[in-house]
Amino acid sequence: MFMQVYIHKLILDSVSYKATVDFNEDFSAFHGPTLESQRRYSADAIEFILSLYPENTQVILMGHSMGGLVATSLLPSSHISAIVTMSTPHSVPPARFDSRMDAIYSRAQEKLRNDPAPILSICGGVTDTMIPSEFCILPR
Repeated sequence: MFMQVYIHKLILDSVSYKATVDFNEDFSAFHGPTLESQRRYSADAIEFILSLYPENTQVILMGHSMGGLVATSLLPSSHISAIVTMSTPHSVPPARFDSRMDAIYSRAQEKLRNDPAPILSICGGVTDTMIPSEFCILPR
């Protein structure tokens, strides 16, 4: 699971930078507090990175698997211009070993429904044996 942060500076020549947050395959899909600590860490990392750039700089977040859930959990934010998720189970937790995951998913669904940031969800289709495509559907 990872999340990439793309920093966009809109100057005369558009310059992009990339930073990566790698959670080293933590089992956040099974444990709500782990997912929550990853959200806090990512928010702090983005805040620090943006402190190095001019005001009003925005980021595009890319998240794989639960990293996509971490990315969308950072909404609403004036610092996030868009989010791309890959094989992220937006609709249901991939495993229900921790009841706290239901609360995390409920909050995520509400944020996704109400935040205007563009979000693109890409799923692996029939070849993805871990996350079925119907899990990647964004709420309306």
